[in-house]
Amino acid sequence: MNVLITGCSRGIGFGLVQQFLQKTNARVIATCRHPETATPLTDLTKTYNEDRLIVLRLDVTVDAHFQEVLGALPKYGITCIDILIGNAGISNSGHPYDPVLRCNPKEALQIFDTNVVGNLRLVQTFHPLMAKSSLKVVLLMSSSQGSYELVGGDQTPSNPSGYRISKAGLNMLGVVYAVEPDVNKSEVKTILMHPGWVKTDMGLVQSQPAELEIDFSCSSMLEVMERACVLQMQQHSSSSSSKQGGEFLFSVSIQEIESRKDGFPEFVHRLQADNFAYVQYDGKLMPY
Repeated sequence: MNVLITGCSRGIGFGLVQQFLQKTNARVIATCRHPETATPLTDLTKTYNEDRLIVLRLDVTVDAHFQEVLGALPKYGITCIDILIGNAGISNSGHPYDPVLRCNPKEALQIFDTNVVGNLRLVQTFHPLMAKSSLKVVLLMSSSQGSYELVGGDQTPSNPSGYRISKAGLNMLGVVYAVEPDVNKSEVKTILMHPGWVKTDMGLVQSQPAELEIDFSCSSMLEVMERACVLQMQQHSSSSSSKQGGEFLFSVSIQEIESRKDGFPEFVHRLQADNFAYVQYDGKLMPY
């Protein structure tokens, strides 16, 4: 199982890399803008060899970097991507303070380029490799702040305008990608993920402290991806070997995942019916 993740130098991206390495047998392609300074990430290569972890440069605002990564993958024997995670994201320099009447248009364009267009480049570049997989799961890191229904409510602050606009745009990108005829035909499932209010760099500058530890959020999101992969395995193969696990390399069996009694059935139903779902880290559906 090959997993490609963007924005892995720290925070949620780094946490997801750790979760996949610790809890699955996946081969992780971890990308970030500056691998030479991403010491925690590169230190992992002392424990995990290239059969488990590959660290590559990828600034999601640079077209040429995508081609560099795409060109490098065959050197490692990688011919398909099973799970594609668009995690790289930025906010304004004064996050979370960014009222719409004072939002700097140039800064908003930079945010949009990373958070939306960066993920557009991601799915355009790697969709052909996704189509070759039997799992075909795309996860784009959204936020509750991309929800129209939550604007002005008690659950989210109203200030970070550039960031909020970008996350709403990212949600639409995920939806139009999922319903694109070529994508629909290849049966890629797209998850728009709200990771929760996590103690990352952005979470720590809020007026109130973030609620979730990075490890908890990432571990929970891994369970959401487990469910999506189970759905894909069921749809793409009815063989007994696949039902026993096959290429499904999470630490728990398909049977264990299917037997859990929790709130995931609604998420799985939505993903199956629409090819996409907007959810939070625990699998509960988010309002658009």
